[in-house]
Amino acid sequence: MTTGFRAVPEGWLWLGLVCLAVWPTLASFHGVWTSYTYSHGYLAAAVAVWFGWRHLRDGLPGEGVDEVSWAGFVIVGLSLVWLVATVLHLRVVHQGVLPLMLVAWAGMAGGIKGARAAAPAAWLALFAIPFWEAFVPPLQALTVMVSGTVVDLMGIGAEISENVIAIPSGRFEVAGSCSGLNYFIVGSFLGSTYAYLFVDRARTRLQVIALAAITAMLANWVRVVGLVVIGHVTEMQHSLMTSHHAYGWVVFALFMGAWLWGVERRSGRNVRASAQSVRETSHAQGGWGRQSYLATGLVLIGPAIYWLVTAIPAQPIDTYASEFSPRDGWLEERVGAETVEWGPEYPGADLHERAVLSRDSVTIFVDRVTFL
Repeated sequence: MTTGFRAVPEGWLWLGLVCLAVWPTLASFHGVWTSYTYSHGYLAAAVAVWFGWRHLRDGLPGEGVDEVSWAGFVIVGLSLVWLVATVLHLRVVHQGVLPLMLVAWAGMAGGIKGARAAAPAAWLALFAIPFWEAFVPPLQALTVMVSGTVVDLMGIGAEISENVIAIPSGRFEVAGSCSGLNYFIVGSFLGSTYAYLFVDRARTRLQVIALAAITAMLANWVRVVGLVVIGHVTEMQHSLMTSHHAYGWVVFALFMGAWLWGVERRSGRNVRASAQSVRETSHAQGGWGRQSYLATGLVLIGPAIYWLVTAIPAQPIDTYASEFSPRDGWLEERVGAETVEWGPEYPGADLHERAVLSRDSVTIFVDRVTFL
């Protein structure tokens, strides 16, 4: 008898309990997904959740505890990593641990096949986690090199200096936001979604995803070349010189449309057979049993310790230092944290003091942050 999420209400209760336990992480996603680079985050998370439900709703293809006993140690380790990262406010770490815990949980509950069933949801969830900034430098360098070379070959006469493309009419700085990171992430996400839905062979899936990522990069290079050409023709007077976000997404949509047309013609779609195979496997072997409950309990170890620790009242220190002790002629002015146009954030701080130190024409902003 299949005892998956759909058949066993307590499965959903356990899932709800886990969501409440890791609520600090779930709540932290909103601040990421409201930024421009990760504005696709809610969509990526929704698709990942749907993929997880699609594979787990009818149960997991159980393989037995002995085969996947290692998964229990992995779950405990990841749960403790989540605990440490949450306490230390290492946002990208405790966010990134969640998809990995899903795969480890499914591995312990349903064996190797269970881990494979959860892998697509975990992979798609990674596109909503803000670790992709590591790709900015290489994407930025590639954009400058390719775009500058193409513009020069077009006879415009471009000179490349670090991240700047200089033409006779003006200069174009390829900043981090112009590296095409957002196109790269969204293109790879769309490619992954298509591959998991419509492609059966693992090798072909990788090819589809890689082609989507390359297409997204090509779209950004064409976008930059187009801006340089327009700037050259209009002597830098066109409105796109100051606002070109919509223009970029139009170029991206055209390129991804061509990518979709190409993969449709080349690989075809086999979604119905794939979905039927998943259903048959689930009904034949699925089970929400002892392994599932044990795996869920192991996931909750870290969150349980976290909530126990945070429930202990913080002991305030007796006094706070009242002076920043400027020396050698520095003048001190206390200001509120909100009076400065930009400043770093200190999540979880119990006291945040800020002062401005000035001497001659030099100004230094000083933050003193206290954590109880």
